[in-house]
Parts: sequence; structure tokens; C-alpha cells
Amino acid sequence: MKKFKKIMAVSLIGTVLTVNTVSAKTFSDVTSTGGYQWIYSSLDNLSNRGIFGGYPDGTFKPQRAVSFLEVMQVIKNVKNPSADEIENAKKTYGTIVSKYNVDSWATDALCYNLMNGTITEKTLKAASENGFLKEGNKLYPDRNSVSVYFGRALNLKSDGNVGLLKHNDLDSIPEMTKGYLASLIEAGIFSDTGSDGYFNGKKYISRAEVATIADKTLTYLENNPAAGESTQEEVVSEALSSNYIEEGVVEYIGESNSAGTLGLNSKNFAFDLEEIKILDEGRVYSGDLSSIKGMEVKATISEGEVVELQLLKKAETEVSDSVNLTGKVLSVKKDGAENTLTVQVLVSDNLKISVGSTVTIKVNGNYNEDDVLSISGNIENSGLVDVKVN
Repeated sequence: MKKFKKIMAVSLIGTVLTVNTVSAKTFSDVTSTGGYQWIYSSLDNLSNRGIFGGYPDGTFKPQRAVSFLEVMQVIKNVKNPSADEIENAKKTYGTIVSKYNVDSWATDALCYNLMNGTITEKTLKAASENGFLKEGNKLYPDRNSVSVYFGRALNLKSDGNVGLLKHNDLDSIPEMTKGYLASLIEAGIFSDTGSDGYFNGKKYISRAEVATIADKTLTYLENNPAAGESTQEEVVSEALSSNYIEEGVVEYIGESNSAGTLGLNSKNFAFDLEEIKILDEGRVYSGDLSSIKGMEVKATISEGEVVELQLLKKAETEVSDSVNLTGKVLSVKKDGAENTLTVQVLVSDNLKISVGSTVTIKVNGNYNEDDVLSISGNIENSGLVDVKVN
């Protein structure tokens, strides 16, 4: 069975991209005939170019989630800016990036993506407030967000032909994501049906998926040399036109020193208490911020931040006892064939299990710390029963 043996300059280690000395690596868990054979040729190309690498133990760990900073680094590596472009980006945005105390390896990538229009300072602020920059209990960007990042990085249309989208869960995809996703499909970078017919926009994106996207992006850039070039005026215009509506029931809300976080549709959104506009035509707001929890709302989102919140009414339906969630394993306690796992919740479709909380489950099989799992079950006495791990 053939395995990768490639020279790598860049390696994904844990949840951090670090620059290594050049050395030969073998990806023992990605082979031409194994379970991840579908990324074999893409990873072959990327590792040859030093864009994507593996771990010191010789594995690639294709199932692991990719962090916000890692996505920024992959985009920078794929776009391959010149030294002058990086230096110019650091002069322009270095002070802004330094406020967030990210590891030094990520500085160039963040500055470049700010300059390129992939993200704005509001995006970076929201990422920090939502835990995407923390090295401890890190949260991960979902497919909705990653699609927008790649679309912006390539300067694709934000209002692409949504008729190209054939996903069964189309109604759950935010309007802004639909536009970029359609453009990415037209560019041959994303699939028009997603995985098994579903986009699963609220789930994290894996290393295997990002490797495939990065390889297709390289092909697109080779065939379209001028792609991804944008003026600063276009970047500003895009930032101003990228608002979209998120409607649902508020799962949680809180603020500290005027900086707030709103939980809506299993996603986190930042807001500025002094700037957010609250529309309360039905007079359901008591003035106490905590009273908004459980209300049906329509939120206007701009760069990950809630700028306007229209209050509709209190939720009238009871919350179901079933739950589907994505979580990261924090600890494993083995007892024969059974494992007791402590899992941090990254995504949840039930208000009773909030993002950022931890759950304990008992399952059979082999699991390790930092594994990211898709879990379903029923809520009973604040715990999970009838657990299934997909």
C-alpha cells in the first residue's frame, strides 16, 4: 500500500500551524486505498508545495477540526503572497492584530487576510470574543463561515447563482453563505450537493475537507491568474454589503463592559451594547438584557456581529428532549470496553445543551482527547442517554 513521503515546510500540529525544518514525513492514515483515499491526490499536491502537512507521529489526522487561525494560514499559503505583500500587510494591520495576542505563526496570515479582504477587523473581534482564538478550549468555525472566507479570499461574487445549489438542507443555509457557496461551486471548488446531499453548514470543517478545498483552489488560481485580486475600495464595499438576517430563538445572551454575545441557532454572535439597535414594536422587552433569552428574534448580522435585533415574541414551543451535537473530547476514562468521555459542546441543536458547556457520555470504542465527534441522544436529568456517536 503506497503512502505519502513528502518534503513539508508547514505542518498542522494540534490546533496550531507551525513552521518546521524540512524533513520527510509519511502519512500513515491517508493511503491510496484506505478510507481517506478521496483526499490522497489533493494531499499529495499540497504536501509537495508545503501548503499542508502532518503531525510528528507520521499521521495527517484527516478527521480533526480546523481552527479559524488555521483556515487563515491555509488561505495565505494557497494565495502565496510575495514578501513585499506580507510586509505591507503587517505595516497596515500589525497593530490591530497585536491586540488579540495570537501566536506569532498566525500574525502574517491574519494581516494578509485583513489586507486581502478575506476578513475585517470586526471579524477578528468577533472571532476573539467567540473563543476562536483561544489555545485552550478552542471553538471552531463552521462550514458556513469557511465558505465565506474562501469566497472573499478569491474575490468571488457574494451573490452567486443560488440555482446551482442542490443541497437538501438549503433552507438552513444563511443567505450570505448561499451567494458565496454558489460562486465557489461555479469555480469548481465546492460540490453542489455537499456530503451525502447535505451542506451541514453549522458543523465544523475537517482537515480532510480543507485539504480538498485548498487543492481545488490552487487549480482555480492557476487557471484564473487574476482571481483574488481586489482593491481596498472593493474590500470596503464588500464589508458594507455583507449583512444578512439570522432568525430564531435566543439560546443565551450576556454582556460584559458593553461587549455582548448572543447565542442563536447554535451559533455565537458578538454585539456592542452601546451600538446595537433593538427594535421592540410589540413591547416585549423589559429592559433587562437577560429577558431576551427564549424570545423569537430577527437579527441583522454584519461581519459576525449583531447590529440590529428585532424582538418578535416569546418562544411558545417546548424544547425537544432529543439532541444532535458536535463536541471535542476533553478527557477519556477507560473501563474495559466502555469509555467515559467528557465532551465540550461545539455545536448543539437543542437549547438545553448550550455551546461551550460540557457533557459526559459512556460509549464503547476507542477515543482520544481532542477527537471531534458527532453525537446524538436524548436528554434525561441534565445528562445524555441513548447516545450514538457517528
